[in-house]
Amino acid sequence: MDAKVRCDGGRAAFLLLDVPASYEAAVRRLGFEPDAEGFARYFAVESAHLERSYATFARCAQEMILQEAGEHTVPWEDTLALIARLMRSTPSGGGWLGVLPSPHVA
Repeated sequence: MDAKVRCDGGRAAFLLLDVPASYEAAVRRLGFEPDAEGFARYFAVESAHLERSYATFARCAQEMILQEAGEHTVPWEDTLALIARLMRSTPSGGGWLGVLPSPHVA
């Protein structure tokens, strides 16, 4: 699987190329739709931090798909530990307003 960005008109498409058929359902659940080049999610070209967002997407796309497909586990323990540290380090609890993160449930 490869990632690519394509800008045309006022849209930027974050593309997933060469997606094996066994991962297509996971890619669709992540909000990608079929495109002539593979699967795409569209954003406004004027979106803040588009280049940085694409760099993160390109770096993380394969792992994200493998997690959504259930082939890799999501590292919730590390994330929850970080959130707990942040909440303890600020008097207001980090401004979380009682919202607790939870793993994605399909």
